[in-house]
Amino acid sequence: MASPFSSLPTVPARAMLFSISRFLVLLLHGRLFDSDDLLVPVVILGIGMVLKLLVHLLYLQWQASLCKTAKRSVLPTESISLPRHR
Repeated sequence: MASPFSSLPTVPARAMLFSISRFLVLLLHGRLFDSDDLLVPVVILGIGMVLKLLVHLLYLQWQASLCKTAKRSVLPTESISLPRHR
């Protein structure tokens, strides 16, 4: 039986993809704020923040539905009791 992780890129390939994407984002960021008009970068930043909030809310909704189907709580608000040392 094949591992579900067999289709993922190897660690060095993921590191290179991460480095390239970080370089491209920093390049785009520099070009946006290099312009005289600051309205465009601020609008792009605002759109990005709204999209991030939307994705986070959808993830929380999905996690809550998983908790209901599993009939147990795995939310971060759940208290965890740690064993006491003697």
